[in-house]
Amino acid sequence: MKIFLSGCLLLAACGMVDNVSRVTDDNIDSLLALEGGIYTGAAPADAAAFAALAALGVNTVVCVDSVQPDIELAAEYGLSYIHIPVDYDEINEHALLSIKRMIVERPEDVFYVHCHHGKHRGPAVAAIAWRQRSGCSSDSSLKVLELAGTSKAYPGLWSAVSNWQDPKAPEAQWPALYAVAQIESFAGGMAKLDRNWDHIKLLHKNNWQVPSSHPDLVVVNEARQTRDLLSGCAEGIPAELAGDINFEKRINQSVALADDMYQALVHKKSEAVEDSYKELKSSCVYCHRKYRND
Repeated sequence: MKIFLSGCLLLAACGMVDNVSRVTDDNIDSLLALEGGIYTGAAPADAAAFAALAALGVNTVVCVDSVQPDIELAAEYGLSYIHIPVDYDEINEHALLSIKRMIVERPEDVFYVHCHHGKHRGPAVAAIAWRQRSGCSSDSSLKVLELAGTSKAYPGLWSAVSNWQDPKAPEAQWPALYAVAQIESFAGGMAKLDRNWDHIKLLHKNNWQVPSSHPDLVVVNEARQTRDLLSGCAEGIPAELAGDINFEKRINQSVALADDMYQALVHKKSEAVEDSYKELKSSCVYCHRKYRND
């Protein structure tokens, strides 16, 4: 395993020198080291990546992607996970309070924060965690995004880092930290599914290629998330719809169609992708018209 530091940025802030360095590692893409025990980069792809993180001294991995992290493989290398999914348009109060809790309650931990590519959401959350831990300036933390290559197509991420202020909510209101994030309710799951479906429509419009306007999307991951969110909603049907045979049939059919779409994308079967997408879209439209309360 080869590791070396390059592209070091020395930044004066808060009366101290803040250090952000690019780290080259054979097993981890887009790796950056922030002063104070915080790293950020791409999602660990295999056992070698988790071993490399452990060798760096990391003991807590923070996933900000919506895809479920591989907590079992991480545990084999002595690493625990915290899962704080964030959106591209903002880092909301729930996420900010989760970041604060992990920094306050784990002062000695070395964190590795990742999204999928390690270029956008991961560096933004890492920069905020760095501000929370060190009190470094806005200018210093924005250098993390610059070095990571965070796209200006995500102004909400840049704004979240630039305008961050220490959340003032009392400890009793801090969210619980989970290795795998919980979907809080059927309505919450459907809200996440709405955002995910916007991504699916964008990918479909672009012939299932990643659009320049949203460079952090991963086609198969978005499709897998569609399936998993639908499956979670199917397992948590609210009381007012429980026992509605037609609704249960429809949502289970949607789960199956979402899986068909995901599998077709994985195996690059373009006709099957198109067919399952159209059927899933039609199923969603039907349920929204009949059951949705806006």
